[in-house]
Amino acid sequence: SVLYFHIKDSASSYCQVIHNHKIKKDDLTWQEVEVSFAPNSGIYDEFMFGASQISGEDNYLAIDYIYIIPD
Repeated sequence: SVLYFHIKDSASSYCQVIHNHKIKKDDLTWQEVEVSFAPNSGIYDEFMFGASQISGEDNYLAIDYIYIIPD
C-alpha cells in the first residue's frame, strides 16, 4: 500500500504530490514521516491525503497527527 500526501487547489483540478510513503503489509509498527516541501505555485489551498489498496477485514490506516507549519 502507498500513502499519498497532496496539496490541491479547490477551484481547479491542479494538485501537487508532496510525498509518497510505502506501507509494508506485515509491518505493524508506527512509522514517522517528516517532509519539508515548497509548493510549485501559490494557488494551493487544501491539504489531502489518501491511500491505495487499503481494503478488507482488519486493514486500516491510523494517523496520529498532521502538523503543518507555514513558511
